[in-house]
Amino acid sequence: MKANYYFRTLLVVLFIFNFGTNLFSQTVKTKPFLVFHGRVDLSEIYDDNILDYSPLDIIKFDLPKYNPSNLKKYSIAQVSDNITNVRFKFGTTLNIFKRNPTLIALRWNQYIYGASNIRNYNSYQLDLKQYFVKKNYFNIKYSNLPRFYLRNFWYHQIPERNPYHLFSRYVEAILNKQTVSLNVGRKINKIVQLEIGYGYAYSDYNREFSERNSNAHIIKGNLDINPSRIVSFDVGYQNTLSKARGGENYDSTISDISYRSNEIEIGFNLHLRSILKLPITVKSNLNYEFQNYLSSKIPVDTLDRLGNPLSYGDKYHYGRIDKFYKLSAELSYLLTKKIDLYFMYQYSRNKTILPKTNDAGSFQTHQVGGGARINF
Repeated sequence: MKANYYFRTLLVVLFIFNFGTNLFSQTVKTKPFLVFHGRVDLSEIYDDNILDYSPLDIIKFDLPKYNPSNLKKYSIAQVSDNITNVRFKFGTTLNIFKRNPTLIALRWNQYIYGASNIRNYNSYQLDLKQYFVKKNYFNIKYSNLPRFYLRNFWYHQIPERNPYHLFSRYVEAILNKQTVSLNVGRKINKIVQLEIGYGYAYSDYNREFSERNSNAHIIKGNLDINPSRIVSFDVGYQNTLSKARGGENYDSTISDISYRSNEIEIGFNLHLRSILKLPITVKSNLNYEFQNYLSSKIPVDTLDRLGNPLSYGDKYHYGRIDKFYKLSAELSYLLTKKIDLYFMYQYSRNKTILPKTNDAGSFQTHQVGGGARINF
């Protein structure tokens, strides 16, 4: 029902806006000062592991003893799910400066999960792009992820009446993330374009996991190569340093998710119109990220005075290394000048090197789906 409501609303807005822009373009004979443009993307996706659970967690999901009402390790209805994705972009081009246009765009994404509504979320982004000195430009972006459910994490609470007794339970981890970035680019020639940038991201968790609140500094670069109308490439690199609040607390029972990562992305586009005389485009992307956690809290296993097992330190992050791979592919068909249909597939895998916890953190997911893009 929610998905149908979003579809109807977007189609009405699209019709009214498209009618208005056509009317405006007919009344203006010279180069307009203000030009509107936009895009609506509607898709259905199947994801076989929506919370990126490890193989062991997936096995436990089907065992009732691991999900009693007092623990609530799992809040989702099922590991896999069908996702309705609605993406909307509304932009305008201002011709304030001669030959140096100003572009402003607002992007909004909505993800609706069929079985596990707790996973529903949306995000939005505001872009400002200004061209100057012919082929140069700068781009300022602000994005916000208001409420994003990660999964249920183990929470240790120290009661005021008995500080020597830990009351532990699973609690839903909710994230709010805001990012701002500045990018500078230059079109070197007709084939090559270079862009470099800096970004800052702040992640804020619910109070039970405030030690995860973090500040991230991001340095990135991207190179676009367009040798012909048939094929194009892009190569990107990103370095991230994220410092979490838990690293500032010397309590060994508080985790520290601080990390440094290096990410490489390679993209490939193949336009088959010039070869097969068909309006078909094939896109493929490969991502690799090496993430090194910076926790200095050495895990120690011992016994208390009664002989019960007792653990100190940060066993889930100390010495941890993650190797993340993502391969995505898309086949799109241009139905009309403003509408194209597409099918997509994405494979993600994370390999965690952390002997203390076996496969905790490791996962793999498959996504397959299709949709339509409408430009106006």
